[in-house]
Formats: sequence, structure tokens, C-alpha cells
Amino acid sequence: MSNHNLFRTHTVRWAQENFNAGSFYFSRQNYDAAKQYFEKSLSYDESYTPALLNLASTYIQTQRYEEGLTDFLQMYRASKTAQWPIPYGITQLLFASGNLEEAERWGIKICQNYPDQPECYNLLGSIYFSQSDFPHAEEILRKGISRFPHASQLFSNLGSVLLREKSILKPYKC
Repeated sequence: MSNHNLFRTHTVRWAQENFNAGSFYFSRQNYDAAKQYFEKSLSYDESYTPALLNLASTYIQTQRYEEGLTDFLQMYRASKTAQWPIPYGITQLLFASGNLEEAERWGIKICQNYPDQPECYNLLGSIYFSQSDFPHAEEILRKGISRFPHASQLFSNLGSVLLREKSILKPYKC
């Protein structure tokens, strides 16, 4: 009888392999199977960022927002030092469910607590955009760009905000 993982040397490998399997099923829109593999990946490494991000996406794709929020809030409370994907996932789920006020509150919080993640600025900018709060969307996206000048999605979303805010996009009449 042997323990092939006696010193937990394969933990990262198993987290990644289960994540890869989950990604395969996610790409095929088999979200239940994907969720199982992302959860299994997290059982090997609870802070594995790709699995956390894709698990949140799985809940969003299946519109199981309450279940996702329950799971992510439980992870958030259980974590002594919550990695950025956990509150980011909470914010995504709130945003996708239409709870924009709460999503904005969490979005501000993640930008303050995790200023080294361009995704946080992008998500908060998207929340402001969806609320037609173009000045705040522009401000947060510009702040993200100042920190991450190579983050193309921030530039793309800023362009959308500027077009919308400045009313440059006018309906075309034939």
C-alpha cells in the first residue's frame, strides 16, 4: 500500500487537471459537469484562481445566482485571507443577477482591496456603465488604465463609455 501523494506534491497538478476537465465541459456548455470539476479542482487547491473564476462563470451561465452567491459568500467567510477571485466572483454574481447596488458596493471594495487586478476595474466600470453612470465608469476605467496600460479590455470599455457618454453614437437614418 502506497500513498502517491504523501507529501502533497501532486496537489497543484490535480487542481490543474480537474480545472482542464472542467474547462472542456464548460466549452461544451455542460455546466453541471464543469461545476463538478471546478469544485474538485478547488478541493486540491482552494485558492486556484482559474477554477474560482470559472466556477463563478458556471453559476452565471446557468443563472443559479443565489446558489453561487451562497457558495462564494461561504468561501469568503471561511477564508482568512480571501484571494481576489472570491470577492470578484461575488461581485460578478451580484451584477449578473441584477443586484446593481450591491454589485457596486462590492466592486468598490474589490478595487480598494485588490488594486493590482485589472479585472476589478473593468468589472466596476461595467457596473457603472450598466447604471448609465458614465462619469464614474470613465473615472474607474481611466484609473485602471493608469495602473495597467497594457490591459486592452480597459481601453475597449473606456471607448464604449466615451462614445456613450459624449453621445457620439447617433442612430443612423436611411
